[in-house]
Amino acid sequence: MQDVLPAVTTPEYLICSDLDATYLAHGETAQQRTERLTLEDWLARLAHDYAALFCIVTGSSLRNVESKVRKYHLQVMPHFLAAGLGSDLLVFNQQCQQFELYMPWFEQLRMKTLNRQDIDDILAVLSRDYGVQANLQPEYQQTERCRSYWLHAGHENFEHVVETLRGLAQQAGLFVNASHGSVHASEEAGIINVDFVPQECGKQAAVTFLVNHFEIPREQTFAFGDSGNDLNMLRYVQHGLLVSNATDEARRHFPRISQYPFAKAITEELRSFFT
Repeated sequence: MQDVLPAVTTPEYLICSDLDATYLAHGETAQQRTERLTLEDWLARLAHDYAALFCIVTGSSLRNVESKVRKYHLQVMPHFLAAGLGSDLLVFNQQCQQFELYMPWFEQLRMKTLNRQDIDDILAVLSRDYGVQANLQPEYQQTERCRSYWLHAGHENFEHVVETLRGLAQQAGLFVNASHGSVHASEEAGIINVDFVPQECGKQAAVTFLVNHFEIPREQTFAFGDSGNDLNMLRYVQHGLLVSNATDEARRHFPRISQYPFAKAITEELRSFFT
């Protein structure tokens, strides 16, 4: 049975973290599990003593997150889960033991959906002009408001492909994340992780909503990540930090990098600030 962090009625701080390769180490070792449990203790303490909200902000779908909760036996659920690259904002219902839609977010979003024909047209342009091959990611990663692909492009074409992709997405009223995945080898192989969501969504959009909704001072906001799709979120908050296992792409574009990997980086940053 999963528990939730202590309730926070009037939040004063917001702590946000990517899930994969940041909060959670895939293939978690005993030491990494211990470090994650230490972080959970800190988050509970900060929620109780400092009215700090905790939100996991991930590109993974809710279905994918739930499978990782089971696989890694996660016991403490966050106050909020921004899944599907911030296209779904959810809260955990302890009584029902499941995540539920956070209605203020969905009322603002007005239940926008994706026009898949627009996405197909964009991918057709990339195939024609750059020879890019697009493969739909597994079905469990797809949602009504988030479509995820792997694009295969030569390393020398990466910047041009991403620039064209973002321009076409903007014209179609879409927000697109385009970055290398958490595995460094994806950069060498020219594999780009691409997520299409409505223009009102994205990791930064979810964090911005929580900051404004709860009127949390920006100087009391934190975010942690490991890859390119975390950068806008890290830049938006006052205290953004990459874990030491961050991708080379993320390291090139964001200056603050922890000396520690995964959950230990989050714990040490919070410990330094709050003590």
